[in-house]
Amino acid sequence: MAEAYKFAELERPESKVWGIYDGQAVRFKEEWFVIQALLMLKVDFSYQVPFLGGFYRRGGAVLDFMCYVPPKTIIIRINGEYWHNKSTLEDTIMKEKLLRQYKGSAEVIDIDAKDVDTQEKANTVIREVLF
Repeated sequence: MAEAYKFAELERPESKVWGIYDGQAVRFKEEWFVIQALLMLKVDFSYQVPFLGGFYRRGGAVLDFMCYVPPKTIIIRINGEYWHNKSTLEDTIMKEKLLRQYKGSAEVIDIDAKDVDTQEKANTVIREVLF
């Protein structure tokens, strides 16, 4: 499992970097809190996983988290003000693509960013959705 590194007050013009996980900058506190909750629960997971070409291909996406909780893969999307706040139709189409790709072995869970905006909330929500 990859290590998570916390930065003290490193600021970028576009957003704060909360830490590094698996070589990737974590720019949103909600994602950082979810990473910490997953690590605490010892869940095997991947962060920022390209799907159907990721950002580089029309119709692609980047999945916030893929959690491997046998016998299922659980895809967690954090719905914030900027990311994953698209139209209901577009969101439904992406969810259907995800479920088709994983042929019933995956579950897609959407979590509002406000529900994981503190470490305590993230710990509670992640425990509830995974177990």
